[in-house]
Amino acid sequence: NIVTAGPTDTIKSVEKLFDHVTGVPVVDSEGVCVGIVSKKDLAKGGSTVSQIMSAPARTIKKNNSVGEAAAIMLKYKVNRLPVVNS
Repeated sequence: NIVTAGPTDTIKSVEKLFDHVTGVPVVDSEGVCVGIVSKKDLAKGGSTVSQIMSAPARTIKKNNSVGEAAAIMLKYKVNRLPVVNS
């Protein structure tokens, strides 16, 4: 199962997601990845995920190569790169 959060989710409700992962994609009501929230972001304060998430989300498609993924991560200085269908 893919663990995600919503932009309007409360910080308190997503804290428990970080027991086994360090970052979670933030997905809107249409299923579009709009950001990433990390365990480190929790320290920023706020009441909802949209207030602390990193946005826009940098994503790749499943047919991208590892080299392409690495280049995107380096270019945008991101540690997480969700794989999306579209």
